Amino acid sequence: MQLFKNPTYKKLLIIASIILASFLRLNNLMLKPPFIPDEEVYFRAAEYYAFGKINPLYTQLIDGAVLISQPNHVNYEHPLLGKLILAFSLKLFGDSLFNARLISALFNIALVYISYLIARRMVGEEKALLFSFLMSIDPLNVSLSRSVMLDSFCLFFFALGVLAYLYLRDKNLGFILLSIFFALAIAVKLTMLPLIITLILFSIFEIKRNKILSIPLSLAITFLIFLITYFPYFYLNTNKTILPQEYHYLDYGVHNWNDFINLLNWIFLYNFHWHLERNFYPYLFENPFFYTIQQNGAYQMFNANPLIVYAGIILLFIYPYYNMYIKKINTNYRILLWLLLPQSILLFTRGLAWYLIVFNYLSLLIILTFSPKPGTASEFFYLLYLLLVFVVDAILLTAYFLF
Repeated sequence: MQLFKNPTYKKLLIIASIILASFLRLNNLMLKPPFIPDEEVYFRAAEYYAFGKINPLYTQLIDGAVLISQPNHVNYEHPLLGKLILAFSLKLFGDSLFNARLISALFNIALVYISYLIARRMVGEEKALLFSFLMSIDPLNVSLSRSVMLDSFCLFFFALGVLAYLYLRDKNLGFILLSIFFALAIAVKLTMLPLIITLILFSIFEIKRNKILSIPLSLAITFLIFLITYFPYFYLNTNKTILPQEYHYLDYGVHNWNDFINLLNWIFLYNFHWHLERNFYPYLFENPFFYTIQQNGAYQMFNANPLIVYAGIILLFIYPYYNMYIKKINTNYRILLWLLLPQSILLFTRGLAWYLIVFNYLSLLIILTFSPKPGTASEFFYLLYLLLVFVVDAILLTAYFLF
């Protein structure tokens, strides 16, 4: 189409997607009350790192006993980076829930342009514009980015890593930046741990030079960045504690290396226990619109488009086979494959909608790599599918803002 060949029109279209994304994420940002407990916990933890405020939502100390299996009042079950980003926003813009939500929205708006750059390298200009538009209206991204949640930060760093690798693929710097940004995603939330598998797969199948060193290098970068983000854990001083001294590693205040080791042990035991004991599969297979609950007089909606999720499940099985044995539809198919397959671990261990934010992102990008022959039934159904994705997005967004 001539429209996409005109540089001015291309710029206008991507600017339009960014403006649309900004409107959907920033307009009436306080529309929904705080989502309990997640938003409140993250916000209060951010206040602690920004201003030293002690305002726990709950405590593990119940009837004189510390219940290790319960959530922590400083939200230590998740790494620190996400709360530090929120704390930065509170320091910069002021101490309010609005400003905590604002930084999440701004990260997700930037993601729209990053997504365009990724897709332009992966699937070409026309589909890159479509991808950025669909990301601007994606209901899961819109709803999460309008809340004090951590997952938007995870997707942002993930996308930055992919972008850096695609544009610096033939240089060692590309893999180093990929490792750094993936490490930042992991330092936000441990649901991003499958990215370590992706780094190993990249080291084995993608790296041409220094292949032997690439795996230990990526693991070292991941651990170092994870450790650096815990700097406040060692040095943020406060006079107030609420747990007995033997559980100081789970409390406010200055900590030492022994505390840090105990904390890491608790984090992994807690997450392992939590993932085994709870099941959210009904949100995947009984309710196609995933996570919608009535709370504080409003519907809290963190809804993924089911057409994208279910298509992603199908792609897990057909995409590798189709590319390797039938037709290579995209020169970057191996990169997409090494990115997608580890994310399926979350799909099959957790059914919670926002855990799938990276999985959905990759599913939609892979769908756009397909190019059915013009004038065929395949093209008709392909275009029909994309139209239905748009329609469902519109329905979910309408429901989010009205209810």
